[in-house]
Amino acid sequence: MIAVASATIFWLIGPISVPPFIGWLQAANEPTPKNQCDSVPPNRRPKNSPVVLLGDSAFIPSSGATYSALQLGACMGLQIHHAQDGTAISTNLYSRQGELIGRLRDNGYSVVGDHKLIVERSGDLSTLVVHDGQGTELLYVRILNPIAIQIRGVFTCPIPRLRTVVITNNEMILPGYNTFGSNCSVGGRAGIKVGP
Repeated sequence: MIAVASATIFWLIGPISVPPFIGWLQAANEPTPKNQCDSVPPNRRPKNSPVVLLGDSAFIPSSGATYSALQLGACMGLQIHHAQDGTAISTNLYSRQGELIGRLRDNGYSVVGDHKLIVERSGDLSTLVVHDGQGTELLYVRILNPIAIQIRGVFTCPIPRLRTVVITNNEMILPGYNTFGSNCSVGGRAGIKVGP
């Protein structure tokens, strides 16, 4: 009877597709690079909050649990969630033309339409890298140690208008600017926010 019910459900809705899951990211054992938030005294740093390195800028969130490292336009921000098992990343991935090409939800990913994503993970489980079909690095997240995260990539949002932010190891290039000046932001639930 259960087999008949299962077969009927399968016939009605088809197989349930579960997006690939790459697992929790784990902290490496690397030193925290010198950054713009080094001068923040320990009593001003929110407890258990890491420093998030975005080019030559840095952000220390008010809560170490869940926050947005980058909020671009009205698109879903680059969400970082820390739990006992490790760190999970969630965001939408767009081409530079503003076309949605994939989604990353708690380290599970899915591809939209006939686009291609190349998702890589380091052997020590500390790094997540996502490239588009042309090899452009859309997202790089490395958990350097329990209190430092490095992020780089090409982040695009078409809502309300097309904007792209490029973050390298050394700088952040915002739309309409050459580079974003070195910055340290402490507190809050979003690190860098661009546009409405």
